[in-house]
Order: sequence, then C-alpha cells, then structure tokens
Amino acid sequence: MGKGVMWLIGLLLMLVSCAQKVVSVEEYEARNPYPGQTQQVHYSSMGSIMPSEGFVSLYSDTKARRVGDVIYVLLVESLNAVESVANQTSRSATFKEGVASLFGISKDVLDQLSAQGGGQMSTKGSGKFQQSAVISTRMAGRVMKVYPNGSMLIEAKKNFYWNNVSREMVLRGVVRGEDIDATNTVSSDKIANLEVIVEGRGFTVDGGNPGWLARLLAKVLPF
Repeated sequence: MGKGVMWLIGLLLMLVSCAQKVVSVEEYEARNPYPGQTQQVHYSSMGSIMPSEGFVSLYSDTKARRVGDVIYVLLVESLNAVESVANQTSRSATFKEGVASLFGISKDVLDQLSAQGGGQMSTKGSGKFQQSAVISTRMAGRVMKVYPNGSMLIEAKKNFYWNNVSREMVLRGVVRGEDIDATNTVSSDKIANLEVIVEGRGFTVDGGNPGWLARLLAKVLPF
C-alpha cells in the first residue's frame, strides 16, 4: 500500500475522530470531576435485605433524590453570538543619500552618485461571525448518581425515528435538590456543567453535510 493511501486514511480517521459523539457517563464525569465519593447504600439493620433508601415517607414530596428516580427537565436555551474583527496596518519609509562636496568634483557628478528610495506597505482585513439557535423542549431523565452534598448527576435521552432519519438528544448535568420544584421539574438554567448533544443520522442529515473530500480539502488546504 502506497504512502499516499496511508496518508489519506490517516486524514480520514482524523476527521472522524473530530466529530461530536455521545459519550458515556464515565467520560462525562471525567470531564467534570467531583471532588468526593458517591453515595453509599446503607441498610437499616444488620442482616436486613432491604436498604433504608428503599422506603418513602408518607409525608415527603415526590422529588427525585435517589439513584434511579425520574426527574423532568425543562430545556430552554438560546444562542446568539456575533463576533467581528477588523484590522488595518500601514507602513512607509523613504531615504535619500548624497555627497555635497568631494575633492573639488563638480556637483553634477556628485548628484549622479546619490541614492534614494522608498517603500510602502498597507494591509487591511475584516471578518464577521454570526450564529443563532434556540432549543426548547421538555425531557424526562433519571438520577444517575448522588454526591455527598446532595447534588445529583442526571441524564435524559430522547430518540426520534422517522422517514429513515434518526435523531438522538442527550442531556446531562448536576442539579441541587432545592432547585427542583413541586412538580419534580428543574429548568436548564439551574443545571451545572450542562451538556446537550443532538446527533442525527440518515440520508437527509448526510445531505446537509459536506462530503468527505470537501472536509479533507478544508483541513489540508492552507487557504
């Protein structure tokens, strides 16, 4: 196999590795580590087969507080970013050298020995980037882990399939028990380390993306 083919395969693998994928909970926690231990299961008495966490008080609310409990997430996020850059640089220089007198040589001859020059450089550039997006939905998730201070790691997923197109939405983050309202719902602006990943697969989604050769050229070409 030629070196050119090997380089092409390597570049294609690099493009694939740069794509955003849904990662595991362990990888999510590795990016957002918590300085402590997870909650342990305690049993009410020695020899009991029922953990104390399995009982629910008749007078308590129905808010999520244990691993596996269902929680509702109200996701309302908007992104509106505008960035513009403009720069202008100019430089000019001139010089002139000559000899006024030298051993009685005539001025006409000395003028021919003089030197002069000049230069000018000017650059100007500008750029503008604008992006906007709005996500609004309601999701049901589960408590994946409870930390010693009572905060909880939650995860919610949604999968849509229609017309040979699939879309998956994954939400993860850390919430406090006091931020959950009476309907067992928490809004996205109260979720720490919030991650929302929307991934699509199918012919329609692929049609909106540039082909592998276009992505390869965009990575390789210097202009």
